[in-house]
Amino acid sequence: MKKLDKTKLIPPFTALLASLISCVVSIVQQVDFALFVKRLAIAAAVFLLIGYIVRIALWYVFKPEPEESEEEDKEGSDEDVTIEEPGNEDDNSSAEDN
Repeated sequence: MKKLDKTKLIPPFTALLASLISCVVSIVQQVDFALFVKRLAIAAAVFLLIGYIVRIALWYVFKPEPEESEEEDKEGSDEDVTIEEPGNEDDNSSAEDN
């Protein structure tokens, strides 16, 4: 799951980038302060949400596989499997007869 920690920064970076663009556009248009703050807040909120959606989509696409090596080790280990020798079956049946 260490690979997915890289996607943690996608939402804040998209929100910051959108906020920067919103600031630049508002300054170029010379809007009043109330509209400037409103645009900035809306852009940050919307693009933060979009960033989280992108992060979730990437998580589903690159979802880590369950570690099968541990399960295979458990299934394939010699400790769980007991192999009886053909001579042992006769010993067990004669012990039951006694």
